[in-house]
Parts: sequence; structure tokens; C-alpha cells
Amino acid sequence: MKTRNIFYILLLCSLFMAISCVQKSPDYVPGEYPDGAQVFFPNNVSTGTITLDETKPIIIPVNRVNTTNALSVNIVSNAFSGFNIPSSIEFAAGAKSADLVITYDIDKFQRDEYYDINLSLENDITPYGINKYNFTVYLNPWVSLGMGQWFDQLALSTESSLGIQPVEVLHNGVKPELYRIMLPYANKEQLAASWSQEQLGKDVSEYIEFTVLSTGNVTWDKFWYPGLIYTPGDYSSNIKAYLPSARKASDAPYDAYSGFDSDNDKIIWFYPYYYIDGLGGFGVKPCCLSLPGGPDLNDFLQ
Repeated sequence: MKTRNIFYILLLCSLFMAISCVQKSPDYVPGEYPDGAQVFFPNNVSTGTITLDETKPIIIPVNRVNTTNALSVNIVSNAFSGFNIPSSIEFAAGAKSADLVITYDIDKFQRDEYYDINLSLENDITPYGINKYNFTVYLNPWVSLGMGQWFDQLALSTESSLGIQPVEVLHNGVKPELYRIMLPYANKEQLAASWSQEQLGKDVSEYIEFTVLSTGNVTWDKFWYPGLIYTPGDYSSNIKAYLPSARKASDAPYDAYSGFDSDNDKIIWFYPYYYIDGLGGFGVKPCCLSLPGGPDLNDFLQ
């Protein structure tokens, strides 16, 4: 009997302890509903580094929830003095969004440099939205000189056409000896007319970057792809436009052929050695660039 009583006592103690350990969940208290205009930066704005488009201002959208009245929101900014950042942004009555437009004085910037911009919305914000926006602006060193023309005797010309292509020419503002010829082989129809549809390659150079030397000659890094293959269907048989000395040391004398025309400083001649690795090549063939403001190659090359 005594043992049974002890057992009951232990059981009751265990039940008491189990009940005493159960905690009551706190009552749910909803958070305070935000009031006011609830202004915020959208979460899909560009972050990280933005390359500056020198033809356009920087435009940053700002949104709000309550659109009833017109509203002015103060902007606090920390940025390089070359940026012109408004001290406020204005919402028209009924407008859900407004654009913060940042202009700049391009002459105050150094090319190939990075500049931080930190922005804060100062009033009528919401705890549920983004009120600070930080990003970096990069100033591209390449400046467009305008449109020129490109001639490639081997890759682009046909019996009835010189195959001259319009090209944009870029100049490097940090390293002034560097230039780029943009998209010289973008015209696949002309390439196919010069060769064949089956000889269009997968590798094609987006640009040809070249260096102007103090002698008036020009040079480039190893080779470029004109977008052609020698053997139809064999994409490993790329035709490459080599700097002659980069293909073979004994071809170095041909490097001197490339440079400014002796009678026209708006014309630059290129003499790459066209070659298919492991197969053979076509030798040195002329290409010609008419810089922006230069003569029409259709007349110049006749």
C-alpha cells in the first residue's frame, strides 16, 4: 500500500510539473500601419556599377504608396562635385512615381575612374521600403569620334562591290594612342556574298583595337576574327587576320606596311596576314579605314 501511495504521489508531481511548464502564447498585436505618402526607391533599380552614357542623364525612379496630394521629398546626397543632384524630388498630385534626374559636367571627370553616389530620402518614407540608394558610376575611357568606313579586300569585297562597311570609331581618352573600329564584320550578308553562307563562322571580332605608333604606323594585338571559316561546317578552321609578326617572326617586315596614308591623314591602311591555323593562308591583304570626316572609300579606292 505504501509503495502504491508513493507511486501516486510521483505521478501527480510529474503532471503538475508538466502543466506548469506549458507557456501561454502571447496575444498577437499588429504593428502600427504606416501613414503618410510612404515614399521609397523601387527594389529593381540598378545597383553596383553603372557605366555612364555620356549622351544621357542618370535617371532614378522614386515611388510612393499614397498618391493623393502633390508632394516634395528632400534628397540628401553624398557624391563627387561633377554630379548635379537635385535637393528634392516633386510628385504631382495623383502620381505614383517621379524621376530623380542627375546631370553632370563631363569635363570634371577622369576617364576610366569610378565615382560613388549615396542618396537618401528624408521625409514621408516608410519602414517597409528602401529609403537609401548607393551605387557607383564608371566613366568609360572610350569616346566616339563618329562614323567612318571599313574596307577588307579579302573578307568583304566581291567582283561587283568593294563591300565597304560603315563603322563607328572610338578613341581612348586615357591612352590616346588606342583606337577601336566597332563591328567591322556585322554585315553577314556581305560576308556571305564575298564567300558563302556555309563559310560564316561563329567567332567574329566585335571590334578591332589598334595602336598608333609615333612613326605613324599602326599595330594590333596578334589577330582579329573577320567571322569566316575556311572549311564549311568546320568551325575550327577560323580565318584569322594576324599581325604579320605575331604569326611568324620572319613576317615582321610586313608590319611596317600598316599605317597612315602618306597623302591623307584620315586614311589608315592595315595589312594583316590572313591565315588558318594548321592549314595555311592567303598572305598579306589590304584593309583600309577612313576615319570620321575622311573621304568616301568608294571614291578613294577606285
